[in-house]
Amino acid sequence: PELALPLTDAPGYTRAHVAYACTDEGAYRLADVIDRRLRLGINLDAVPDSTVRAVAEVMASVLGWDLVRVEREVADYSVSHVPL
Repeated sequence: PELALPLTDAPGYTRAHVAYACTDEGAYRLADVIDRRLRLGINLDAVPDSTVRAVAEVMASVLGWDLVRVEREVADYSVSHVPL
C-alpha cells in the first residue's frame, strides 16, 4: 500500500516507480533513477528538493541504505544538478 503513494511534488509518479527501477531495472544511484529511469528531470521543469529526498527515501528502504548513504546520494545529486 505504501508503494502506491504518489511521490512528493511529482504528479503522475508513485513510490512504486522508484522501487521498480531498483528491483527490476538494477538502478542503485539516485541520479540514475531520477534522470534516466523516471526521467523526472525531463518531465518536470526542475526536480524539487522534496522529490529528490522522497526518491532517496524509497531507494533506501528498497536497497537497505543507511542515513549516511541517503545524505551522500542527495548531496551528489544536488551538486551535479545545479540550475543554470
